[in-house]
Amino acid sequence: MSIIIDRDPILERFTTSMSGKRSRFESNSISLGQEVLELSQIWFDDEPWKCGDFEHFGCKRSCRIELLNYCTSNLNLKDKSKSYFVPSFVWTWVANQVITIIVKMVIDHYWHEMDTPTA
Repeated sequence: MSIIIDRDPILERFTTSMSGKRSRFESNSISLGQEVLELSQIWFDDEPWKCGDFEHFGCKRSCRIELLNYCTSNLNLKDKSKSYFVPSFVWTWVANQVITIIVKMVIDHYWHEMDTPTA
């Protein structure tokens, strides 16, 4: 059974950490955070750590890198139809920071479930 991400506490922590910072991009960052959580859930549903190469999933850092790569490869920050789109080169930097923060929160929160061997 795959891990189900409880989005509310993660989004609440993220929203609190974003409050007042980069206020110009705050609503876009929250929209992007929601999208990253959706992609993270898809990644968790696939459970790549169960059948993947152990060295890619043996520690939190490796899992964060794998999930970060998955999210960035499945997001298009230049898609004008997305609610998180901002036509600015600065947004690309901010968006990458948002993705990194959300991925870190998700892996830190669910590491104990990922690290538990299945029988």
